[in-house]
Amino acid sequence: MSIKWIMYKYWWVLGAIGSVARQFKEQGVIVIDGISETVQEKWKTIEKVHPLNTEELEERAMELPIADIEIDEKTVVIYVDKQDFSVVQKALEAFHYHMLESDIQFIPENTVSLNEENTNKLYTLLDALDDDEDVDHVRHNLGN
Repeated sequence: MSIKWIMYKYWWVLGAIGSVARQFKEQGVIVIDGISETVQEKWKTIEKVHPLNTEELEERAMELPIADIEIDEKTVVIYVDKQDFSVVQKALEAFHYHMLESDIQFIPENTVSLNEENTNKLYTLLDALDDDEDVDHVRHNLGN
């Protein structure tokens, strides 16, 4: 299905190539949820994930070239400048942290708010784009 047709169908306008790229910053995102251990059990190698000591992780992360860190009860999200991503990722791997996610993403510089009706319309559009086989990723700057 044509992306232009999907946009038209849901009353949205497709911008020119690169027209909104300046609103996003490429940044490394690493999500950690525990400490990984590889063990042998009955002819199989399995990975066990142990609880995370967030204070210890925070101390280690502060010694690395990170941009920001968000800590909640079960996960730690570390934001890294694109050029430092590999260094930080390898350093965290050396401590055997279990990474739920570890990649370069486009993070919005500014977020916007929509009323409930337009938020629902946006999510309907995002679902339609997600279902299209030609679409790999969709990024937006809708805030919480």
